[in-house]
Amino acid sequence: MSKEKLSELLINLKQELENTDIKDTDVKNKLEFLIQDLNSKLENNENPDIDDFSEKISHIVEQFEIEHPGITELLSKLSTGLSNMGI
Repeated sequence: MSKEKLSELLINLKQELENTDIKDTDVKNKLEFLIQDLNSKLENNENPDIDDFSEKISHIVEQFEIEHPGITELLSKLSTGLSNMGI
């Protein structure tokens, strides 16, 4: 997955997050931080630590899986995209 596609996916994830009523503010904050951190690394042409991000994404996916399937799908695509880029 190209960095442009990954950036587009992050935009979609951010929009989905803004349009979703998430009651667990701790999880929402973690996800917002993850999006900001990945965006920052992509904008600065830095390679994010794949193991760290994969672990964070997996943890958030577990928490969203049932209540927010749209966010879960985007997080899964994000994780796959990072893996495919070798990041």
